[in-house]
Amino acid sequence: MPDPPPDPDAAPLPLAAVITELDPGGAEQAFLRVVLGLSQRGWAPHVFALRGGRLRESFVSCGVPVTLLDSLPGVDPRPLRRYLREERPPAALSFLFHANLLTRLVAGSAGRPAVVCGVRVAERRRNGHRLLDRWTARLVDRWVCVGESVRRFCVASPLAGGGGLPAERVVTIPNGVDADCWADAAPADRAALRLPPHGPVALFAGRLDVQKDPDTLLEAFARLDRRDVHLLIAGDGPLAERVRLWAATHPAGERVRLLGRREDLPALMRLADVFLLPSRWEGTPNVLLEAAAAGTPIVATAVDGTAEVFTHEQTARLTPVGDAAALADEWRWALDHPADAAAMAERAQGLVLQNHRWEAVVAAYDALLREAISERSARRRG
Repeated sequence: MPDPPPDPDAAPLPLAAVITELDPGGAEQAFLRVVLGLSQRGWAPHVFALRGGRLRESFVSCGVPVTLLDSLPGVDPRPLRRYLREERPPAALSFLFHANLLTRLVAGSAGRPAVVCGVRVAERRRNGHRLLDRWTARLVDRWVCVGESVRRFCVASPLAGGGGLPAERVVTIPNGVDADCWADAAPADRAALRLPPHGPVALFAGRLDVQKDPDTLLEAFARLDRRDVHLLIAGDGPLAERVRLWAATHPAGERVRLLGRREDLPALMRLADVFLLPSRWEGTPNVLLEAAAAGTPIVATAVDGTAEVFTHEQTARLTPVGDAAALADEWRWALDHPADAAAMAERAQGLVLQNHRWEAVVAAYDALLREAISERSARRRG
């Protein structure tokens, strides 16, 4: 059970909460739940975002102030620096690489709070992120990884392609899910989605970019020998135009519905007969926890945190990365064996309800922040 909240009569602790953007992706939704949860456990967070987005109103409506740092031609760090110097928060919590980097650089020259940086994925692209993390490691009190596979990657030697971060300061706190929201949602209306009254529906939800690999998803759909299946694609991103072109020109494209960003994912999950996520890499993807909570059978690639949480044939059907034939085979199995797929989904739902409730996740962040503050205070006294 989570530890009880701190004394409600104690003065709330200021907290700088920093994120790259506020559009509602998986990391951003997790940030929202963690920050709002901390506001109920003795913290007074102030959100700083490098770019805005629709989640801003979610914070403001709950009484959490939001300051945007976006400024042509880049980011203006002065509001964050001013907050750290004037309010003297004992801790700063950040999510995503650019917010992590900005937070530790600004904090190093303004108040020096305990800095906790969230790591969402094992970043394997050659983009300089790992090198910058190592160069600024001395400015970070804790890194929080969403899964053990991400933690192992972060502490592995750079010579082996890892992050090279100090293992004693890298911890794991898993993602959470609002199980009741997903399990109790009413299925989306088929007619509103231009779907026929009957027939299987498959759903993909995520950013349309290289990481999520929509190309393999579409190739697998083309390989299905089930002409009664419709595919819903919820999301946007740099590959969106390529996906639209495929849907407009491929014979199977007439059975694809491009939905863009959606606010009704629980209803879409409850409608779908199978949820697909062919990612090339992941931390612990929130969207799979949400699919499991909704009771939707999962077909996904066996990457990083996905394979850490889900077991092939027990709680999901897992395939190799980039293997459209294997993805199509497992997709077909889920549609051809609905009773077995439903039993698999029920086991996945039980797993998520047991291990990924937000209450426990927020309590873990609360304890970690207080531990980092205590250690930093002890170093200053020493």
